[in-house]
Amino acid sequence: MRMTLTETTAISLLSQGLLLAVILWVLESRQAIANRLLACLLLAMTTRLLALILSEERFVQEWRTEVTILHNTVLLIGPFLYLYARSLVHHPTRLQSRDIWHGLPFLLAITWNLVARQRYLLPLDDPDLIQLTAQHGLASSVSLLTYGLLTLRLLQRYRLSLLDKYTAIERISLDWLRNIAGLVLLLAASGAGLNLLRLAAGWPPDPARWIVLPASAALFYGVAIFGFRQSLVLFQRSDRSSAEAGEEPEGGPQPSNLATQAPRYQRSGLDPDRAARLWDKLQRLMQTEQLHLQPELQVDTLAVALGVRQQTLSEVLNTHAGMRFYDYINGLRVEEARRLMIDPQNAGLSLLDIAMAAGFSSKSTFNKYFKQVFEQTPSEYRRQHMP
Repeated sequence: MRMTLTETTAISLLSQGLLLAVILWVLESRQAIANRLLACLLLAMTTRLLALILSEERFVQEWRTEVTILHNTVLLIGPFLYLYARSLVHHPTRLQSRDIWHGLPFLLAITWNLVARQRYLLPLDDPDLIQLTAQHGLASSVSLLTYGLLTLRLLQRYRLSLLDKYTAIERISLDWLRNIAGLVLLLAASGAGLNLLRLAAGWPPDPARWIVLPASAALFYGVAIFGFRQSLVLFQRSDRSSAEAGEEPEGGPQPSNLATQAPRYQRSGLDPDRAARLWDKLQRLMQTEQLHLQPELQVDTLAVALGVRQQTLSEVLNTHAGMRFYDYINGLRVEEARRLMIDPQNAGLSLLDIAMAAGFSSKSTFNKYFKQVFEQTPSEYRRQHMP
């Protein structure tokens, strides 16, 4: 039996997925739960790819029941994606007993396949079979949409919690996983649309399969590459973030200017006089010690230097500066970078050198905040103000 190029490529991806899953499962790491959930996610995606390959008519005629059951693994992709993201955020030592309920739709789907086995043996162009498979595909899309949204919500809350504690979040912000969740939502929405067309017009499955197969392969590769890289990253955190403690960060989208950010603690329990004294003390501390020049400065370090608890420091920043710790420190760094930039003695320094000297750990963060404050890029500002 001669295989097509697409089938050969997909089978190659399957082999890589199985190998990565085994490596992740046995890998000794402080993130063992996350690694094993990632392995399960890759296995679910691998099985889904196998089901799409075997959906070719020449395979389906011989292994109809097996192919139908394999297609149900799409109902595991969403749960494993969400549980994997949750494990990266909360760092659990084990899964919760109620997590088993995430697999209930998968078990129900398999049970239904076995009970209604004869209906799945109808000819491939039979209208009843097309309707049945379209309903199954629509249910799968709804599952992916639901878990994709839950994952994005979890990661957004996690990112907001980081802004209250860290000034360098590039390595721990999990932006790659947010992009993966967004891609899952896009594919799920597309799949829902295709299956609605099939329900309405009896559209056969083959055209949709050749759209879903390469998209699923691309998604699989993205999860495999970035997930394996993530498994090698150890988060350097002195204590649990507010996301780990179950706190729900507030706040909305970032405005265009740091100085206009609304306070997060609208009803602070901190005495106004004490808050004002702490704010003045913080200002003097930053001027004399220049702690913002430390690239890895964290909120607990600054709180100790100020002699207060982390929550107290966060309240002071939100009530007096109207911004989070992340924005406050990077605002000071932007001002330091501006000072260095217009100093004639620094004419030979590159913008990257200036960013590093000001305490930034990445040029992208420097560019973002500089433009947010001065409404122009660092290079534009330097050209205009350099003597």
